[in-house]
Formats: sequence, structure tokens, C-alpha cells
Amino acid sequence: MNPNNRYRLRDALLAVLAGNVFSGTRLGLRIFALKALYYAFSAGRLKQSLAAWKKRREAARELGAQTPQPSS
Repeated sequence: MNPNNRYRLRDALLAVLAGNVFSGTRLGLRIFALKALYYAFSAGRLKQSLAAWKKRREAARELGAQTPQPSS
């Protein structure tokens, strides 16, 4: 119950969420580590990850069919 920010991954996550990834901060390695952890966990749950991806793709396709096209 003693949270810490030893590897400053929390800072990297906050920078990504805030859209502050291109500032002069030195978070490149930490953002890379955050991405690596994300992909490693996704690979560990490959079946669920693929099912969620397909579900999001179908939802986006259905939403795209419902939106009116702008007239020129």
C-alpha cells in the first residue's frame, strides 16, 4: 500500500493522456516502456484483445453507416 513512481511510468502515462509527448521532456524511454508493457499484456491476452478489436471495428463501421454524409 505504498505506491511509488520509481520508473516514472506514471509521468509518461500522464504525458500521453495530456498530449504532452512532444515537449522538451525526456520521457521517450519511459513512453517506450509503457508501450512495451501494454503490448506484452495484450499479447498475453491475445484472444480477448482480438475479440475486443473486432467488436470496436464493427461498432465503428455501424456508426459510420449511420452518420449522414456532407453534401457538396
